[in-house]
Order: sequence, then structure tokens, then C-alpha cells
Amino acid sequence: MENIPFHISRLLASAVAGTLDATEELELNAWRNIHPDNEQLYQKVMHHEIFIKDLQAINRFDVACAYEQVSSKIEREDKKKGTTLIRKIAVAAIVLVTLGFSAYWLGGGGKSTGGDIRPGGNRARLTLADGSVVELSEQHGEIIFGDSLYYADGTSLGASVDGKDVGMLKLATPKGGQYTIVLPDGSRVWLNAESSLTYPGSFDRVERQVELEGEAYFEISKKNVVNGNKTTSYKPFTVKTNNQVVRVLGTVFNVSAYPDEKWTKTTLVEGSVAITVNRDTKKEYILKPGQQGIADEGGLQVKDIDLAAAVAWKNGQFVFVEEPLESVMQKVARWYNVEVVFEDKTLQRELIEGMVPRYTVVSELLDVLEKGGNVKFKIKDDKIYVIKKVKL
Repeated sequence: MENIPFHISRLLASAVAGTLDATEELELNAWRNIHPDNEQLYQKVMHHEIFIKDLQAINRFDVACAYEQVSSKIEREDKKKGTTLIRKIAVAAIVLVTLGFSAYWLGGGGKSTGGDIRPGGNRARLTLADGSVVELSEQHGEIIFGDSLYYADGTSLGASVDGKDVGMLKLATPKGGQYTIVLPDGSRVWLNAESSLTYPGSFDRVERQVELEGEAYFEISKKNVVNGNKTTSYKPFTVKTNNQVVRVLGTVFNVSAYPDEKWTKTTLVEGSVAITVNRDTKKEYILKPGQQGIADEGGLQVKDIDLAAAVAWKNGQFVFVEEPLESVMQKVARWYNVEVVFEDKTLQRELIEGMVPRYTVVSELLDVLEKGGNVKFKIKDDKIYVIKKVKL
């Protein structure tokens, strides 16, 4: 095979161009799962405008020279010639992968060379029914619960699940963590930072129920239940949080239920869900795709929302649409595992707009927020200070 860094860079360039075949996609996904740093590089390349800006800031090597040396090789070996932009991104990837992404981007000790704060990654722990705890690999990002527990690439977790009576299990992410799980029924759940999902080792024939604290994105599998030879129906799937129950069949939705936030938000992407709040368990609220149910102690309200912003985290992005800065910084604090200090409390109500990849260092995200609001930020000792922008 050709040189490994060069091969990966060609895959990255093809991903940007949208020309990956099935085999190449499997190769690239396998490389992404090897280490969180690889996933960060992938996200950088896919958001190439920011990536090229970062590349221009590198002063430890001559990028122009590197481009001249390998661009001809790209054209010779790549039958499907891309645009100049695609070739430059491929060269940038070669440089970063060859030198080591962590050496360029992360620096040492979890910080970049400029004292910046690195983003979160694949971090979680699984608590089994007997109380034993499995620290999940950061080099993977997904576990599958079948006849046994294993990572998406087939690697065993080293934990066994015996028989049907396996009890309740709990997948939990810390601040700066995320993980994905495929449940016993085939449903897939993406767990955001500082969240936990409690679920049974096997679902019964009446109901599939899980409990959530924090935020998760669900893709629910339709499960047939045969009642003799007469009818086939679907098991309902329910998600319990601290103040509501979401009941679904086969559908795609997001639930945000952090204990330190006033509202529990349920966003429907596809299908249909019914929400019951604890205050009035007799009333069901039915959501349609593109709607969000917002529950608190007073009940529940339904509104149309921007789906892209609501589920952006699952797709590796931060998207803020007229969002209060307090809410924005709560998300930043969880993902980057930092403390946020508002020097002026009135800034918490400042409305923010902006979009930036989740897999970027925090200074780039803060730079976007500064452009979208009347605020400035200062990073010191793993804390982010929010300061009112001084108008000249």
C-alpha cells in the first residue's frame, strides 16, 4: 500500500469531494475510530474554510513547499481530479498526519501550544448490573449490545453479559465526553457530554424503556411483536427523564434533560412522539417533525424550531440561533470541561448567533461568539471569563 499518511489524506480529500466509494468509506471510518485526534482532524477537513485558516497559521514548516512537492503526485495517482481546493486540503492533511496531528493541534498535556483548551472526545464508562465498571476506550466511539458487549469494529469490551436477566446497565459520559450505543433492540443512541443512559440488558415483550439524564439523540428501531398468528405490532419505546416521559415507535428525536437546566427539550426529527409531563400524566402532547416540546414544572409548550441547530451537536457542530449566551456557555463548559465565569451577569441574556465545528480548540469557538455578540472572552487557568465588549 502507498504511504499511510498520504493514503489517509487522499481519503480525506475524497470525503470532502463526496467521491468516497464504500470500501474507502469503511477505511476512513476505521481510521477515525482509532483515536479522537483522528476524528478531530476529519472534522477540521470537512469544514475546510476553518481548516485552511488554521493551516495558514502554521509557521513551523513551509506549506507552499509541501504543496509543490506532493500536488503533482496527487494528480498522477488520483484518477478523479478534484478542484484546487480539494488538492490543497489533501496536502494539508498530509502535512498534519505526517507530522502528527497532536503535535500540531493539541500540544502537550491536553492543551495546544498557545495554552488553548482542546475539545471533548470519546469518553464514557459503562456500569454493569453487578456494579462493576468498564472504562470505555477513547479509541472507539460506539458500543453494541448484542449477545455480548463489543465495540463497533468487533473488539470485545472484556465484559460478559450472561442470559436474559442481566438487570439494568448505565452508560455515562463525563464533561468533555460523548459516546454512542446500539441497544439490544437495534436502536442507536448518541450520548452527549455529562449525560447518562440507563437501560435493561434485554427489553421485555410489552415495553422498551430507558432513562436519560443529560442529552441524547435517538434513532429508534421498529421491533415486531407477533401475537400468535394474527397480528404484528410494535413495542412502544419510552424515554423517562426527571419531569417527563417520551413515548415513540420507530422515529428519530433528541432529548435534552440536564438537571442544572430549567427546561427539558424534546426535538422531533422524523416520525412521531407523544410526551407526558409529570404534572399532568393524563394529557399527551403529540409532536410533528420540526417541532420541539419544552417542559418545566408548569407544563409543556410546543413550538417550531430550527432542526439543524437543535441536533447540531450530534453532527459535530455548534449552531446557535438567537440563543442566550448563558445557554451557549453551558454547552461550551460541558464539552470543553471548563468553568465559565460571567464578570457581568447581564451578559447571560445576550443573544448569540454562530456556527463552528465541535472539534476545534475553544479559542476558535470563542472568536466566532465574539463576532456574533457584544462580548469578549479571556482564558485563564482552565476557566473562561465572559467580559463585556468595550466599544471604542
